[in-house]
Amino acid sequence: AMTTIYLAERLKPALGQLVLPEFRPGDNTLVGTAAGFKALPDGYTFLYGELGTMLIAPAFRPLYLSFDPISEFVPVAALGVRQYCLVAHAGLAAKSVKDLLALDRAKERGLTFSSAGTGSPAHLYALMLTTAAGIRMNHAAHQGIGATTKAVLEGQADATFQPCHLMPVFGIGIKNPLAVTGTERSGFYPNVPTLAESGYAVNVHDWT
Repeated sequence: AMTTIYLAERLKPALGQLVLPEFRPGDNTLVGTAAGFKALPDGYTFLYGELGTMLIAPAFRPLYLSFDPISEFVPVAALGVRQYCLVAHAGLAAKSVKDLLALDRAKERGLTFSSAGTGSPAHLYALMLTTAAGIRMNHAAHQGIGATTKAVLEGQADATFQPCHLMPVFGIGIKNPLAVTGTERSGFYPNVPTLAESGYAVNVHDWT
């Protein structure tokens, strides 16, 4: 939402007219994407697409979608890439990825990772990490990053992956990041190691 607002403000002078962001949250942005798909193809509606919607969801849930993100949308511009931070509930005795995974192994049912929905980047990254570590993952899907973070804050979930640039907004009260995705450390958290440095090669970036 924050990126969409920023983009709309920058497009106003470039297009010479008002640009109104319209938010349709839910189901890992698939609700909003479906609304964009149904909009009239008159050149007045742009869709802010993300990795989770445009590539991951079709791979995870091909029979669920009523549209094909690849063939039924035309890319206009690449906006950037972003790293995700692995964060955990403040009450967990975990200061590193190794600590977090040790807690998972010690817990009978394992830890629960929250995300904005099946096929979201946070879901995929948690799945990649737990698969690399050889442990089972419990997944709890929520509607949006705010609800995902709230689940960790309130102890309904143990950990999640969150866009690093949104941590100052949504990450208040959550334990500092244990690691970041990608091949390099985040400029937001230069002292936090990558997952690769922590022994797990989850070398991925989200793009918009």
